Amino acid sequence: MSDTVETPPTSTEPTPVTFTSADVQVVMNIMDVASSRGCFRTAEMKGVGEFYEKLQSLVPKKTESSEKQE
Repeated sequence: MSDTVETPPTSTEPTPVTFTSADVQVVMNIMDVASSRGCFRTAEMKGVGEFYEKLQSLVPKKTESSEKQE
């Protein structure tokens, strides 16, 4: 009898993940709240802002007609 536990082989292929624009918007909202509450140091703000802008480019822009419908 062996005292070792064999683990199943792991796949080297990454598991695909799908993000919707709503998911990206949630992350942006979290970043907005975190920054307003002082969670980021001054030296970190540039990187946080650049990442925020990248996320913002992934979210479809609202048009005037879609804003009126809300």
